[in-house]
Amino acid sequence: VLRGVYQPGAEPDSMRTDVILKINRDKEILWQFSFSEHVEELCTLAGYPMPIPYMRKTSKGSFEPYGPSDWAHANTIEVLPETPLGHKDDRFKAGNLLFSLRHLDIIGTVDPIKNEIVWCYGPGILDGQHQPTMLENGNILVFDNGTYRGYSIVREIEPASGTIVWQYENGEDFFSPFRSGNQRLPNGNTLICECDAGHLFEVTPEKDIVWDFWSPFVGQGPHHLGKRIHRATRYAPKDVEPLLESRKDRIVAEVDRDGRRITTYPELIQFYQS
Repeated sequence: VLRGVYQPGAEPDSMRTDVILKINRDKEILWQFSFSEHVEELCTLAGYPMPIPYMRKTSKGSFEPYGPSDWAHANTIEVLPETPLGHKDDRFKAGNLLFSLRHLDIIGTVDPIKNEIVWCYGPGILDGQHQPTMLENGNILVFDNGTYRGYSIVREIEPASGTIVWQYENGEDFFSPFRSGNQRLPNGNTLICECDAGHLFEVTPEKDIVWDFWSPFVGQGPHHLGKRIHRATRYAPKDVEPLLESRKDRIVAEVDRDGRRITTYPELIQFYQS
């Protein structure tokens, strides 16, 4: 159990932790970074209050014990590209790692050379977020799920100042408490994946929806497993055909009621391409 993380008498019996691994093609570990060894950096940089009670907030607003402690729940790791911001601020230099810790409402960067967390953002603003990604302008786009807020927001953040420079929201009509993602497109629009609704849509900088797609598998499988779209990426037309050709034996056409066995139809490639 992490020392100092949990209030005395409120510690979990067991704990999960998250580790970043760099592995070569021979499956040898070249470098690793365990978040449980960097709790003090999270506290200092993010202003996260420690110790915390080992509890989970319920839908009724009360806190109750639950399972093994999944205290951080990392859901994204991205190697930062070259950006103008990275050239003037080492916290965001190319090669640093952008991460998301969902259960702490924190995104941040790791400097693998220094072997430490160098930037954090999120508490009090983000709520169960997914897929932070650095844009060409050095800003960070993130799907802020709003798990306890009750509605989702896609935010573009200027990380050095923490300023939110753009965001998309639509109240309770846009809400995915878990998973989901976003992608800034070459035309300046934003592709949004609203996982739990099985909804993909593209919005302009003015927040107009110019394209959308609803999963046809709504309600198939237990717990709506056939409904959700966990993540989506828009590819350039020139890249689509090779990708479809290499993956045609895995196109899902039907999810059986048990949510496990699937039937694949290669001919659906042309249908979904349209």
